[in-house]
Amino acid sequence: MSGTTSKVATAHLAASGKPADQRLLVQLLNVALRQDVTADCDWHSGRKLVYFRATADLAPKTILSASERQRLMFNPKHKKDAPAKISYCQHAALEWQFLLADGQWLCALVPTYFYTRDGYRESWYASGLLAGIKRLDRNLAVYHQTRMWAAYLHRRNEAPGAQQAVLTYGTLVTCDADRGIDDAAWQASPGAPADDDEAARDLDHEDEDGDPGDDHGLPEAEA
Repeated sequence: MSGTTSKVATAHLAASGKPADQRLLVQLLNVALRQDVTADCDWHSGRKLVYFRATADLAPKTILSASERQRLMFNPKHKKDAPAKISYCQHAALEWQFLLADGQWLCALVPTYFYTRDGYRESWYASGLLAGIKRLDRNLAVYHQTRMWAAYLHRRNEAPGAQQAVLTYGTLVTCDADRGIDDAAWQASPGAPADDDEAARDLDHEDEDGDPGDDHGLPEAEA
């Protein structure tokens, strides 16, 4: 590749109504967000998400949540029949999408989970474990996870030195509504046939028992 290069301000891309300029801006924003969390998180190109990196000794990792309580970001789960061995590891993870809404660029946060078998390599049963916890998570759990990620990104603005964020992260955009989500309405009735939640709770394999039933989420932990 040869030729001269030209400098284009991101403000120009943000104000442009051209789809090509907007796609380029989104690409730049995505790379910037990944860079901003690289001190704590790894990028998974296959699943298109960032997830909290395992600790060196595979000990649980916590950070301050939006409510100033400790929340688990990395949580190793041990085998029931061999407590000294790790069955799988649960990592707090984030998917996101930059959107142009009412003339303003926003970042939609989608909290999720990532599962590894040793803190590094993706679990063979990651999809099943993820499907199981998604069925168990309710609106309040997703709400708190979203607030946690928003608070974490917002704190990137205050990181000193080389860890200073590329992007400036504001607070969550809120709005008032006269409707809400009734979690009870989404739960199966007592007479409904059982789904495969129990299988998701009690996977038992040679190398990973894959059991999220003891602590299937990443709850806040008392400091």
